Amino acid sequence: MKTHASRVILLAVVALICALVMASCASLPEKDEGIPWTIHYFRPDGNYSGWDMWIWPTQPNDNGAGYAFGSPDTDGFVTTTAYLSKDISEIGFIVRQGGDSWTSKDIADDRFSSAKEIWLVSGDPVIHEKKPPVTR
Repeated sequence: MKTHASRVILLAVVALICALVMASCASLPEKDEGIPWTIHYFRPDGNYSGWDMWIWPTQPNDNGAGYAFGSPDTDGFVTTTAYLSKDISEIGFIVRQGGDSWTSKDIADDRFSSAKEIWLVSGDPVIHEKKPPVTR
């Protein structure tokens, strides 16, 4: 009888521990949790060496970070995606060369967008919400 009661208590404790572990794991963020903000960038010369993006949330305002581009697609665009909080409604961004040394910028001005996917063409300040025609 005593052994049966001990087993029941042990099983109850194990079940409680499992429930607590499962609940704490459910609240941990996933690696890429957040809303994707995707930026495509095109350079007619095809030279993407050292170029990346500096992206920061503006609404609400928060710190920025650098984001590397992937390999060019068949049309010559490179892409980066920042996964940001679902509370973000606008980002600021700069296409820069030299990473954190900021040796140059694609255009002088900071740019801003509330669109979750945009296309940029080197030297052109226009923010395209659809893939623009380009020539290499």
